[in-house]
Amino acid sequence: MKAKKSIIEQIYSKYVKRYPNGFGWPDEEFANIVYECSTRAEIIPWKQIKSIIDVGAGTGNFLYFLRKNRNYNGFYTGVEIFDYFYNLSIENFKNDTQVELFNGDFLEIDLNPNKFDWGFCLGTLGTFQEEKEKLDAHIFKKLSDLTNLGFSIYVNDRKYFNKERLKEVKGLYAHDIDLVLQQVEEINPKFNYEIVNFPKDDFQRCSVNIKWT
Repeated sequence: MKAKKSIIEQIYSKYVKRYPNGFGWPDEEFANIVYECSTRAEIIPWKQIKSIIDVGAGTGNFLYFLRKNRNYNGFYTGVEIFDYFYNLSIENFKNDTQVELFNGDFLEIDLNPNKFDWGFCLGTLGTFQEEKEKLDAHIFKKLSDLTNLGFSIYVNDRKYFNKERLKEVKGLYAHDIDLVLQQVEEINPKFNYEIVNFPKDDFQRCSVNIKWT
């Protein structure tokens, strides 16, 4: 199973035109809110994390945030399906020996025998795809297989998300958080979790952080 690249390209091509300096987010301020809320969970064992996989890495700006705000100095592997973002990330990190970047669908790229301490998926899951719940389950399964300690995802919470926004923005998706936790439990029942809600606004977002036990 794989994501439809054409849908992702359509959404993000429009996004780049609307927010040319946002690198996949409306602006740097919004990006930093996402990064902050997706990395501040107490359950994330930063002192133990020496390698990270970032699914939907965009231009790699997340790594700049990690190095500055989480004192992260380990290895970083980014996977990006949108060619425009991938090419920018290659330019940004061409001389960085702690960075490895892949262009393509996360579910199709063979990352074995690589194993990562923690995984992040901070934009990828918000795009609607055919058989979305099934696709998400495959992504969670691969993240489970690839991570030693756990992973964090950024999602729109369906319970609170602005319904009009979902109608307005073609391709946008909001998750049932209980279903997400159920899908993870079916893959590996041995985990703790922590949900971090973003600052209140019209569109409720959160990070779901999964730590293997």
